[in-house]
Amino acid sequence: MASATPDSSSADGAKEAVMLMHETPVVAVQGTGMYGRALAYRLRMNNRIEVRVGSRNPIDGQVTQIEAVRGASAVFLAVPASAHASVIESIGPHLSPSTVVVDISNHALCAPPPDNATTSIAHKLQDLVPDGIIVAKAFNTLSSYALTTSKRPPIVQIACDSTVGVDALSAICIRAGLVPVHHGKLNAAVELEAKPHRLFPTWRSSVYVAIVVFGWWILYNTLAGFVIHGPRGGPSRPWRKWPLETFMSATGEASMTLFALTFIPGPVAGIIQLYRKSASKPFGRFFGSWLDMRKELGVVAFFFASMHACAGAITAAHLNADSNWKEHAYFTLGILSYAAFAILAVSTSQSAADSMSWKEFRAVFSWMGMAGLVFGVLHQGFWGWILHKHRPTPKQWSGNGAVMPSYWLGIIIPLVAIALRLVTWSPCAVSPLRKLRNEVRVDLKNEQLETE
Repeated sequence: MASATPDSSSADGAKEAVMLMHETPVVAVQGTGMYGRALAYRLRMNNRIEVRVGSRNPIDGQVTQIEAVRGASAVFLAVPASAHASVIESIGPHLSPSTVVVDISNHALCAPPPDNATTSIAHKLQDLVPDGIIVAKAFNTLSSYALTTSKRPPIVQIACDSTVGVDALSAICIRAGLVPVHHGKLNAAVELEAKPHRLFPTWRSSVYVAIVVFGWWILYNTLAGFVIHGPRGGPSRPWRKWPLETFMSATGEASMTLFALTFIPGPVAGIIQLYRKSASKPFGRFFGSWLDMRKELGVVAFFFASMHACAGAITAAHLNADSNWKEHAYFTLGILSYAAFAILAVSTSQSAADSMSWKEFRAVFSWMGMAGLVFGVLHQGFWGWILHKHRPTPKQWSGNGAVMPSYWLGIIIPLVAIALRLVTWSPCAVSPLRKLRNEVRVDLKNEQLETE
């Protein structure tokens, strides 16, 4: 079994790692598939790294596998794990001492690693390489698309037992415009190899919340409109209208509820900080999780808003010259609300968010978001106004006034979100809150200076 060169006895390797910051390093990419080509493109992007692409059958711009690794400080294995043995058998005798061999492979999608895995592909690779060769796990969490098109410097997570290997690989990443992050020892490769097989781990809570909210509104609209008796002694609506009417109402109410749940945590966090007179104390686990899932909640809310818009388009097709101004205002406000939330949904992409200044970010996610919520509340309010002639008093509601119409019930939580935001936007809250948060920034800056 080969092992990484001990740091205490690798002065030459450490010197080489430092020299990489000042000299043009030579690296080899073994593999000419999509990922191998993307990796070679990224490493060559800044013209600060000499990249050799090795292949069993070299064509234009490529060399043989053995020629690629001669004198290379790092070798990237852009080949499936099943090909590691044959590649190492070919290039192993020609690797220089303290060369960093980087495993970027993953398990096949149809054969993910077990949840209780203790060994990784990188561990198996370490058994194959000659003594004195350093093995690292990196790049397996980055897609070829991110390597070639991302405007934001991609983060490269590195798992390696040797600090020399980490330093050398980090120097190469920096030259290529990448952000290296030391994830831990080689044992951390188990976690890195499990990441590509996770199915939306940060979205689960948001999806569960959305399912509960949407299910609630379907149940409420069904009971209120089609089951519980109205003032005439029977259900308010005939069952033949249940599919579209319930779907349209439930998607609209669910989207507004979820958008409100997206915007409530922000002002609540500000109010808590004002009450504590501190912006540095951490929030509780539940509220912290709520803050973390705002992006996902907003995107799921936009999904329901899109379905509501499609159903609304069918209804809007029945507008005619006899329709009164309230109906036209109702649809116009709905379009304005949807347009505002569409801008938010587009801006949640990483590339869009990275290109924004802080002022632009606040304008979109604070002002535009609140505008969309206000338009949505007015949209529902006009619908209630339109139906007011049919149910002028609560006694006309279902259940002899015991069941509030969904269009009134649905605006309660959005109104709470708007009220909370207005509180934190008030002059008596803005200045103290800004002062508290600026103190945290100063403390962090002083801490950083003391560390340096």
